Amino acid sequence: MADRTSNISVPKKRKKRGASRGAEKDGRGKIDLTFMMKEENPFSDLKFSDELLEEMANRPGRVKCPKCQKMYKFYCYNCMIGLVDGAPTGLKLPLDVEVVHYPTEKMSKTTAVHSAVVAPGYVHFHQYPDVPQFEEGTVVLYPSKDAVGLEEMSTEELSSIKKVVFIESQWQKGNRVASHENLASLKRVKIKQRQTRFWRYQSVGEECLATIEAIYYFFREYAERLSDDGRYNGEYDDLMFYFALFHRQIFSRYNSEKKSSSSTDIDAATATSRADDSEDGDTDKTAAEEEDPGEGSNKRPRA
Repeated sequence: MADRTSNISVPKKRKKRGASRGAEKDGRGKIDLTFMMKEENPFSDLKFSDELLEEMANRPGRVKCPKCQKMYKFYCYNCMIGLVDGAPTGLKLPLDVEVVHYPTEKMSKTTAVHSAVVAPGYVHFHQYPDVPQFEEGTVVLYPSKDAVGLEEMSTEELSSIKKVVFIESQWQKGNRVASHENLASLKRVKIKQRQTRFWRYQSVGEECLATIEAIYYFFREYAERLSDDGRYNGEYDDLMFYFALFHRQIFSRYNSEKKSSSSTDIDAATATSRADDSEDGDTDKTAAEEEDPGEGSNKRPRA
């Protein structure tokens, strides 16, 4: 299938300084990241090579994108293509993924891009409010009161799904996006509650998933429901590859900071800059363009 992924330009917004909004802080303005550091490798059950993760995590330098000619660490988030040989790509999904992206969400911090890199041709971006009319058989993953859990749907209902819409925005903007006239009439579905491993914690709760986590768990539950034995066999684990990679890098840097400090907390500015350095491979970025990772959080609560 030809690559139908859309490329979009995101306008810059005014940047904010300081600790992630909603993060757990003590009286000294420190941010405690231990909530996401409970396990060094919480993705050990996924079916991609731990050796490959380690190799890429320690990989020096950047690679030029063959399309836009900019330099990036692992993938180009504008052209949505991977740049490192051996990294997962070419994943085939049973449904099309439609990502409605809120304009203030910086593309370098948008985890939904991971799915476009890993499964080219199946993931399509739309910039809000330019949301198209979707065909019959399209559902929206959104935990509204009327959302139906995948485990509640019949095999016939699940098989009738052709596309699934994911909202990429701050939680505060999610309802605005979901209320768009071309989304409001679509059926809402939800997945089971899961604990996030996202490093940009906010006070909404640990059940708020990064967008790529929501995409992964949707397809995992979808596969479980439609399989003959009700089991998931790792078919879509590659969706979590880059998320696991960034988690590993930040875990390593976090532990390194702890060893060199007398405190168990990391200064908020240091912690957020570590996350930015891991994710944002754009060498054109200046210090003035650093943004608060908490403000652009793509976490999704599960009702």
